[in-house]
Amino acid sequence: MKRKFTLALLLFVVSIHFCLSNSLVQTDTVSITVAEAENNFLKRNLLLLASNYDIQASKAQIIQAKLWPNPSVELQQGIYDPNTDKYFDISKTGQSSVQINQLINIAGTRNKNVNLQKINSELAEAQLYDLLRTLKFELRSTAFNLYYKQQTITMYETQIASLKETVSLYEAQYKRGNVPSREVIRLQAFLISLENEKYAMNRTIHEDLQYLYVLMADTIRPYYKIIIPQNYAETFSNELYSIDSLYQVALENRSDVKIKELEVMQTKQIHTLEKSNAYPGLHIGGIWDRQSNYIRNYTGVVVGFDLPAFNRNQGNIKIAENNYQKSKLNLEYVEQNVISEVLTAYRQVSDYNTLYRNKNNDLIEEFDTMIVGFVSNYQKRNITLIEFIDFYETYKNYISSVYELRGNRLQAIEYLNFTTGVDIYEFK
Repeated sequence: MKRKFTLALLLFVVSIHFCLSNSLVQTDTVSITVAEAENNFLKRNLLLLASNYDIQASKAQIIQAKLWPNPSVELQQGIYDPNTDKYFDISKTGQSSVQINQLINIAGTRNKNVNLQKINSELAEAQLYDLLRTLKFELRSTAFNLYYKQQTITMYETQIASLKETVSLYEAQYKRGNVPSREVIRLQAFLISLENEKYAMNRTIHEDLQYLYVLMADTIRPYYKIIIPQNYAETFSNELYSIDSLYQVALENRSDVKIKELEVMQTKQIHTLEKSNAYPGLHIGGIWDRQSNYIRNYTGVVVGFDLPAFNRNQGNIKIAENNYQKSKLNLEYVEQNVISEVLTAYRQVSDYNTLYRNKNNDLIEEFDTMIVGFVSNYQKRNITLIEFIDFYETYKNYISSVYELRGNRLQAIEYLNFTTGVDIYEFK
């Protein structure tokens, strides 16, 4: 009985492991360009979709601000008349009255509030564009990272596959007594080191993929293989743009600058509105009274307003004025920050362009050819183990550095796009 239970438990554990393993194995690979990823992002990103509701809500506030206040109606009915000994007498002998009032803003507060809501609506749109600008930058950066990491993984896979053959060959030679054990152990250790590096790289790839799924609201979650055309952004030259012109482009097109400009307009309009609120509203209406006035069926006009003797909205006016002055300083700060960011981005692009032009990027094909010869020569014992591993390390480091440089250069170009608020270089 105990053996049956143990066997059942073992089968259960094995089946669970098999299911989990199958669920973690990536079986579907989808090739996708950066432009296609961006198109999916624009269609499905949940933050962008949610922000659209903010815009619709702000437009509804404009409609609401245009509406007039509802008139108020007051009805009075006598409960008991001792002269007639009647309760709730609604006949001609009973007392009833009706009064209607309409609030009229005499200081233009309604129109000023409409203008404020229009500014708020523009502000909501600017905030959406700023969110779009930020998320687009993150999407492209993630895609570029993925592409060059995936290229590096391909290099690791080629190295590991080749090295495994060499290790197997030397293990066989060791068993025959033709090579020392230390050489086999050194090869095995180097192979494990490469596999660990590949595993670490794969882990960061899946982290980037996870963020890509979130940005694109992808519930299927395939393994995206990023496609970038050959010679992508090869001809980009930052020397074509003067730094002063980029400053101007950024100040005119950055959505965060637009937000601060609108906040200045918003706080100024609030200040204007609060000054209008210092004036009381005018109540105009009419009254009809059946019995309680000096004549029967009295009809009259009612005009009333609050006397601004104590409360003239002084506190709110002062608060609004302070917020207006603060918003102007915030705008100035953001403009200075934008100029600093553009300068930093321009210098980064310039540095990476210079490094990219000075680096021989055509050695990858030569290394691919050379490594085949090195493996063959090592297996024939024409070169030493140290020379063999040293070349492998040199090959690996060179390929990694080239891919890192290319990736950093694309990231720098995209950062320049991000800081200027427009696509100085349009990735296609």
